[in-house]
Amino acid sequence: MKLCIAYHSPGGNTRSLAFKLAHRLKEKEPVLIDLEIEPLPTDADLYLLGFGVRRNSCPMAVLDTLESLHGKRMLFFGTAALGTSEEYSARIRNQILAFLPEDAVMSGLWLSRGALSEEGRNYFLEQLSSGDHTEVYERMIRECYGHPDDKDADALWEFFRTFISEEK
Repeated sequence: MKLCIAYHSPGGNTRSLAFKLAHRLKEKEPVLIDLEIEPLPTDADLYLLGFGVRRNSCPMAVLDTLESLHGKRMLFFGTAALGTSEEYSARIRNQILAFLPEDAVMSGLWLSRGALSEEGRNYFLEQLSSGDHTEVYERMIRECYGHPDDKDADALWEFFRTFISEEK
C-alpha cells in the first residue's frame, strides 16, 4: 500500500505530528509532503492529510487539493487551539465532506490541541483585558500550552492503527 502523509502547517504544530507519524510508519516508506511547498501526488492508495485549524476552518490549501483525489481513501488529522469536542470536529468534518469528490472516502478525522498562533494568542489576550469571560480565555490559553505533545502524537498513532486494523 502506497501511503502519503501531506500537511499544511504554517504554525508548525501539524508538521510536528506529521513527522512523528511518518517516523512510526517508516517501514511503509510513506511519502511526506508539505502542501505549502509541493503538490499532492495522486498515486497513493491512502492519504493522511494534516492541517492546522484556522478561524474554525480547514484551510483552503487543503480543501483545494481534494478535487484531485477521486476514488482515494483519506484520513484527516489536525491541530486546533479551540478544542477537540465532537461538535467542533463535526463542523470541520462537514467542511471537508463538502469538498470531497463523490467517489472518494473520508475514513476519519482526528483533532488534537494545538498551540495558539500569535494572532490567536493576541485575540485571547485582548479578550482578557476586556474583562468578559476571563476564566474561559485564561483556560483556553493554558490548555493550548505545550501542544501538540508526545501524548497527542501517541493518540494520533492509535487513531491510525485503529483504522488500519479495521481495514483488514
